This record gives sequence, structure tokens and C-alpha cells, in this order.
Amino acid sequence: KKAEDIAWELSPQLEVIQSREGFFWNGAFLQDHNLALGHSFFWNAFPKQSVTARPLDFFVGYQGQLGALADRGAGQVHLIQLETGQLLKTFSLRNPGSSKTLNLALAEKSQRLYLTDNSTSITVIQLEDGSQSKIAPAVGLLGNCVLSQDEAFLFVMATKPNPGLKVIDLKSGQLAKDIAIKGDLFSTNSDSPVDLMALSPDGEQLLFMTYL
Repeated sequence: KKAEDIAWELSPQLEVIQSREGFFWNGAFLQDHNLALGHSFFWNAFPKQSVTARPLDFFVGYQGQLGALADRGAGQVHLIQLETGQLLKTFSLRNPGSSKTLNLALAEKSQRLYLTDNSTSITVIQLEDGSQSKIAPAVGLLGNCVLSQDEAFLFVMATKPNPGLKVIDLKSGQLAKDIAIKGDLFSTNSDSPVDLMALSPDGEQLLFMTYL
């Protein structure tokens, strides 16, 4: 489908299925015979006009206790308890009207939320009191991110000026490793809102998509 055909239709229910391998995403609107495995679900569309709410992207933590809904248009993140569906907190992180993704990583053990917003810094939110701090690794504009299972490192896709996978040590806030990538990023060379990334169920491999 074209983005204008799906971007602002009322979305049917998104189903989240938990298994030993991780979380599977399902829904009639996906029109796919295979279930996606991962800890994030991005609505793969941009709005045709400036809006102050939606699309919504969904993220879950590795422990399966917490989830987060990121409202791109509103610039807000809603923290929820997965078992009950209870809304725990809402964080307002930027002014309404942006169509760029809010990329999240939930650290349930340390009770932190890591966020990249297509800027040069990583926002760290303490879930208990809502306090915020910044990590500035000086590696350019930061796109999608994935947390290591031990919560020690954040894998971040730098989009500009030098695209590449950056491994950030969350204890020091410094760049631990710079990994060159092959191909071009979808987020900077197409109408895709984000570059897809995922950690394998055993936590030993990181997968991401580019095009040649």
C-alpha cells in the first residue's frame, strides 16, 4: 500500500504474542503470512500533513513487564504495564508536529528508558521519578537504537554525516566501538521513517537492514 492509503486509517488491534523466543507481532492490517519477531513495532508510514498526534510505535522490554507507546506527532511516550495494560506514566519529550520517529529502548532491570530522536544525543529517563539526562557520544545524528540484553551497551545507527553502527558504553557514555556498514540507510534515502534493527533471541547477534 502507499503511505497515503494507510497512514491515517483507524488501525485494527495490534496483537502481541509472547513466547520463549521473544515477542511476535500480528494484526490483520499487516497482510502477512509470517509473524515478525522483535521488541519494537514501527508504523511504516509518514503523515501527508503536519499533525499533532500519531502514528504510534510500540516497544517492549526484554523482561516482558513494561511496554512503551511512542506518539510521534504528539512528541510523547506512554509507559504501560504489559500484563494489565495500565498506563503508568506519560513523558512529553518534544514539541508536537514532528513526523520523525522516537526510538526507544526499555531497560527494565535498571529502570531506565533510552531514547534517540534523530539528534546528536541520547536521552536517559529514570522511570521511577521521570528525571532526564543526556549522553552525547559525538558521533553525529542518531537514529534507531537497540539495547544489549545485559543493559551495558546501546547499539545506535548514526545516520549523518557518517552513517554507521555505533556501540555506546552506557556506564561511561563513550563510544565503545564503531562498526562500518555496507549499503545505504533506508531512513536517509527513501520514505521509510526508520532503519529496522533487532537483537536475536539469544542476544548474540544484532540484525539491521540497509540496501545496496
